[in-house]
Amino acid sequence: MKSYECTIFMGSIRNGSEGTHFTEGQVIDEIKLFQSQNLDRKVVVRVTRTKFVFMHYEEEGWEISAIQYPRFHIPELTIKSFMVDLAKYLKDHFDQRSISIMDSISVTYLGDEDEHSS
Repeated sequence: MKSYECTIFMGSIRNGSEGTHFTEGQVIDEIKLFQSQNLDRKVVVRVTRTKFVFMHYEEEGWEISAIQYPRFHIPELTIKSFMVDLAKYLKDHFDQRSISIMDSISVTYLGDEDEHSS
């Protein structure tokens, strides 16, 4: 089986640096809810704490990763579409200015203005 991983990068502050923080528990609860509403795509995710740093700015956040889990053997495109949909859901629910999704092929940026892929 070929390996595959797709990761969402998400901060912990609503609407940028002046907003309110939310917790890892809240993020996990929303992921579980989204998974329960998407049972046709049995994608297992891993949630890992991270910190985003840019000069004088620091923000706690998470990497939310899905792998090609051997038990379910889901096609890469299904995993990617699930992760893009999950990122859009989390961005809206937690009022994020932006979220990025990365796999071995591309990086997708979901921002307030529009969506960019590279």
